[in-house]
Amino acid sequence: MPREIEEHIEGAIMLAMVTGRLGGMVDDLASAGRDYPDDSRGAHYGALAAFFEDGKELDARRELMRALSLRPRATSGILWRTVYLLRSTGFDVAAAGLFARAEAQKDQVSPILADVSSVLFLTIEPPYRDPERAEPLCVAAQEGGAPNPLLPLIRAHAVFGRGKTAEAAEKFDGLAMAAAELGDEAMTELVRDRARRCREGTARPDCMARFPVWGVVISEFFRRLNREEVDWRASWDPRAAEQPASVLDQIADDEDSSVRPERAAVTFFHAARAWAAAGDGERRLASLRRGFQVAEHAGLDVRALLARTYARALVESDPTRAEEVAKGSIAPAAPGTTEYRTQDELADGYLIIAEAQLKLGKKKEAAASLKKGLDLAPYDRRPFEALKARLE
Repeated sequence: MPREIEEHIEGAIMLAMVTGRLGGMVDDLASAGRDYPDDSRGAHYGALAAFFEDGKELDARRELMRALSLRPRATSGILWRTVYLLRSTGFDVAAAGLFARAEAQKDQVSPILADVSSVLFLTIEPPYRDPERAEPLCVAAQEGGAPNPLLPLIRAHAVFGRGKTAEAAEKFDGLAMAAAELGDEAMTELVRDRARRCREGTARPDCMARFPVWGVVISEFFRRLNREEVDWRASWDPRAAEQPASVLDQIADDEDSSVRPERAAVTFFHAARAWAAAGDGERRLASLRRGFQVAEHAGLDVRALLARTYARALVESDPTRAEEVAKGSIAPAAPGTTEYRTQDELADGYLIIAEAQLKLGKKKEAAASLKKGLDLAPYDRRPFEALKARLE
């Protein structure tokens, strides 16, 4: 791809981020995708264009993954947008693994990549949530000039997540003073409430993941999902997640599962997250069950995402079913098809299988499953090592 085309498109993307206006950017992205399909940049731009087309969002996600396998090596722009879009669509483990491997090459971690990855490591579901990793990323993003005014707020949540509640309260107080000086009453009240909850010890640990998330303009479908996520993440009151969770379930119901099973499945996945934030385990499991059922007609990567999430939710209550479901997440891709699951997602599947097997008292099988997961070199070994310690 000629350098002038790349520079033009990157400039258009940054302008759209600042102004919120797309102009002719989507057409330029689509043109680059058509003209340079085997260039990592062209494939990536084509995938971005597809994210704006109704019904093509999950195919676009797969094209993002294909672009990563092409030459030249992914640029910092490709990396941060891929991490962001993987997180937005629910593929957090893939996003975290991508960042971790980019981090090993220090020149690839731009301030914007540090920014979106700090959000990722605070919002990714356990056992991979990692405030220890998120806080220094916030600092790097701030010092590097990432254009996100919420970074000080995100850092305060990372501090809270690390168990430093007194320090977090001080940071929230400082943010309240700054917001008051700007006349922002809503933000002032929001952070004062967080400071108070930190001091009282009434905030749940998962509140580290409850803050307004940065949105990038993509398809109308994902805008709707993002609006509900913003609503429930903005409050530390668990009840605030109930209405968005109900809305997400309704959006999933409205999707024709026979025509758009992937969108329905991913929406149930997002609904389950909101129900978990609301503290309603029964409804969370119901959303995951329905999402898993709908995903039967989806692509393997989407099926695996729902299978892993559903199986993890079943480990304690029904380990036999959890083992069965999780095994589906590691099933080999059909001959002649492309494998879009990452090594980290496959390793996570083996981890869940091992957890279920250990719950069933099958220690030998659990140890073998755990080894298969570790052999895939997952980016985060913490949950694997924790399970290994329980097996010894």
